[in-house]
Amino acid sequence: MKAIILAAILVLLVVGMGVFFQNMLGKDSREMMLALQDAAKQVQKEKWLEAEATLQEISRQWQGKRKKWHAVSDHTEIRIIDESMARLKAYISVQEKKDCLAEIAALQQTIRYIPDKEKLTLSNIF
Repeated sequence: MKAIILAAILVLLVVGMGVFFQNMLGKDSREMMLALQDAAKQVQKEKWLEAEATLQEISRQWQGKRKKWHAVSDHTEIRIIDESMARLKAYISVQEKKDCLAEIAALQQTIRYIPDKEKLTLSNIF
């Protein structure tokens, strides 16, 4: 009987942690997506100084989120986001509108994908 109770507690703990981390990833992802949308609007209007300031803020936020995401997400995805952020900084610094918009779209896709990939579902477990 004790083994069954212990197993049930462990299952509830794993599911509870999964829900907690999924909510965290979803919230962080939405925040990053909104900030990237702002940056895209600024790039479209060719407001390069504002876009650069927005990207610096996104980068600052990402460094905080990165530590949490690194613990629960695939490290390859984290590396892809880091590389995309670096390319985006370079494109903004040389004011390449098309490249900036393409990189923002790629970055958004990667960020949108991670919470779905880490979702606690049977297909992700097996």
